[in-house]
Amino acid sequence: MKYRELRGLGGGAVYKYTSSIQHDKEIAGLVVKVMSAHLAALRDARLIPLEAASNLAAALLKIWEKPEKILGEGYEDVFEALESWLYSEAGSHAAWLPMGRSRNDQVSAALRLYAARCAADIVYRASDLRLRLLGKAETLLGLPLPGYTHGQPSQAITAGCLLAAYEESLADASKILLQAAELALRSPLGASAGGGSLAPLDERLPASLLGFRSVYRSSYYASGSRGFLEVLVGGLAALAVELSRIAGDMIVLFNPPLGILRLPRSHLATSSIMPHKSNPVTLEVVRAWAARVLGDAVAVLGIAAKLPYSYSLDLQEANPHVYDACRWTSTSLEILSDLAENMEFDEEAALKALQEARPWSAEAAEYIALKEKRPLREVYG
Repeated sequence: MKYRELRGLGGGAVYKYTSSIQHDKEIAGLVVKVMSAHLAALRDARLIPLEAASNLAAALLKIWEKPEKILGEGYEDVFEALESWLYSEAGSHAAWLPMGRSRNDQVSAALRLYAARCAADIVYRASDLRLRLLGKAETLLGLPLPGYTHGQPSQAITAGCLLAAYEESLADASKILLQAAELALRSPLGASAGGGSLAPLDERLPASLLGFRSVYRSSYYASGSRGFLEVLVGGLAALAVELSRIAGDMIVLFNPPLGILRLPRSHLATSSIMPHKSNPVTLEVVRAWAARVLGDAVAVLGIAAKLPYSYSLDLQEANPHVYDACRWTSTSLEILSDLAENMEFDEEAALKALQEARPWSAEAAEYIALKEKRPLREVYG
């Protein structure tokens, strides 16, 4: 069953230009789970006959593991495809399911679960990278490197100090993502299209079945807004910026004239015209992918910025940007984690760079000032 057919509208350009079927595969499994939880709430409130509930549960179980098989062409979205599937499997029993629900609150629920899962996965991957960086830093505490300000040698640091800076930047960005997960885990089910429902459903039941920690306070906000996605992409953008800076730093350390960082061969490519070269290509794509994540974040925020506090189809167009931002950030972390585990520092090249840069005037002045008990400005002068 297609919703337009209820009005006798048939086909039309609407499917070509507004269907979300192509990217709904990202949340199809979550939509099936949300519908299953709604079915449980209907049955618990005795708003659906037992036979209908049993048949619908059996139909949902058939696609529990492979929900993407229902996503055929010619549907507005995964919800229309799922309802059509349920009619084909359970017949007129499917007509009981619309009670107490809307696509608005259910897609919000699926997206909230997706956001929480994405945030958790990214934080896990970031934690893995952080542990590898700290492990490497511990072994390189005594390896001196030139530190920089304004692109110029400033003070002597150590490789351990540099890697610890990378780790702390990832820790800060991870806190934003943890906040995004907390915001997402508030169930909107029962909010319907924004004004709630007359159906006497206990919204706490589907919320608990799906792993939500609480339920909405405003039905209008729950169905018609995407604040949790805005915080999520903000956190992803912040993390992507740090990953890009780390990649850029490593490229400088790897390339001549420094040549301090040795990258694993699996992360290098060569040139078609200059095959003697070794190019840090995986770091370059991490640096480039950060721009994609930033673009996705701007798109999500820009779509929401002009909307009133109610549901509009504009919100659907933000979803692919969320999926892309999660994917690019996850893959960037995967690259840097493997690289951090297998990279090495060339001690001889590091000492040579330090000798050439001579970045110790500040420490020399402080040493003399402390030893001779003289004002620092006087000594430096």
